[in-house]
Amino acid sequence: MRSLRSRLRWRLFQVLGLGAIAASILGVMGGRELLLEQFDGALRARGNTLATLVKATPNGPVEFDFADEFMPEFEDPNHPHFFRLWLGKGEVLESSRSLRSGELAAPVGWETGECRDVVLPDKRPGRALVLRIVPQMDSVDRPPRVPGAISKSGAVVTEAEARTRRDVVTLHLSRGTEELSHAMRRGLLGLVVLLVCVGVLTYFAVESASRYGLAPLRELAEAVSAIEAEALSLDYDQAKSARELLPIVRVLNDLLQRLDEAFARQKRFTSAAAHELKNPLAELQTSCEVALRFPEPESAQEALRATLEITANMEGVLSRLLALARAGDPSRLEIALEETDLRELLGSVVESYQGSERQLILDLEVERVRTDATLLKTAVENLVANAMEYSTGVEHVSVQARAEDGSLVVCVTNPAAQLSEEDLPRLAEPFWRLEAAQVGPQHSGLGLALADELARALGGSLEASLSEERLQIALRLPREAEEVSSPDSEPAGPA
Repeated sequence: MRSLRSRLRWRLFQVLGLGAIAASILGVMGGRELLLEQFDGALRARGNTLATLVKATPNGPVEFDFADEFMPEFEDPNHPHFFRLWLGKGEVLESSRSLRSGELAAPVGWETGECRDVVLPDKRPGRALVLRIVPQMDSVDRPPRVPGAISKSGAVVTEAEARTRRDVVTLHLSRGTEELSHAMRRGLLGLVVLLVCVGVLTYFAVESASRYGLAPLRELAEAVSAIEAEALSLDYDQAKSARELLPIVRVLNDLLQRLDEAFARQKRFTSAAAHELKNPLAELQTSCEVALRFPEPESAQEALRATLEITANMEGVLSRLLALARAGDPSRLEIALEETDLRELLGSVVESYQGSERQLILDLEVERVRTDATLLKTAVENLVANAMEYSTGVEHVSVQARAEDGSLVVCVTNPAAQLSEEDLPRLAEPFWRLEAAQVGPQHSGLGLALADELARALGGSLEASLSEERLQIALRLPREAEEVSSPDSEPAGPA
């Protein structure tokens, strides 16, 4: 698996490398064009100089006043330059001495001032320039024959004008491109050296940038690795953190907080479960010892009845623990959604308390809902059982079903003068019971915890509130409910 640093480094190398290659290509093309423009500019300057040497005489013949000593490049034995002049009828007016062993063909189809790549008479690669010149006389009293002359003695004309005139002289000037090629090679070599240097600098820059840029991530990793099971907290300074890491830090802190709370609940659950099972086991052991010490039939029968009662209570605790474990694990809980008649479901729960000392009132504003009827009934049974058992005074217990913002809300309300606001967050903890409300071994303190897990399994929640010494526990399910036109109430059980 590639590390984040290597991926970032490789991506930076790709971007910078492609940028360097593109810049190199543009640089080579631009440099070649610049060198070629400079080369052709020098060639045109030399051609203009030669054009000034073409003169017309009063008698008519055209002269070319050329001195080799002033232009030694036409005598260079190694890399000579070449030129040739033609009169309008195609007669050769003058040629450079370097053309002794070769010929320059008369240019056809060339525009005046145009430069092209050619093969020189000595087979070297070169560049050639063509100029068409109207000879001028030196006499100052005679105006130039062609406007726009580039010198005092010669005027350049276009190819179209040259075809209509017989006094035009054509100049073909060429030179080797050794210097141009050498300059290009030097430019390419410098570019390669520059690319190597840029590559080395880029490598160190990317390494440094990736190391610096990923430093907050390394610090976060070190802080996470320093977390211990005994203290689930992230020792990380968010003020110095990179802005992009703040969401991760917040999520980690939230996760650690929830894990810490879950571990704390697990520890309390384990301790409470051990405590709840320790007493029945001690009683069971005592009953067995009594039966062995007093083998009389009456004592044995009494011991067996006590043992049976104790094992039944233990079975109830274990059954609730198993139900709580299954409700907390969605993979082990099968949820079957179906159209459910709330009047029938809640009515059966209420009817089970017929004849009890405390009145139970059912208030229906919703009759049908789509949910898992079995899980919903189990959750409501636990809520009602908790309310009926732990209520204080003689006031009634109410069960209400209503639709609220597209959700089903089942509220169970009972008097609870002994509770305070500080107790509400712990109501759904397994085995938690208020000390003043310890009612006997048959109540394990798992009812609200089981109802809370079932609500979560159904996609809802369990909410507790306290008002005027009455506790209201609302089971909220995100299911669309069908409202009844007129609510009704049904009392169950005598006052």
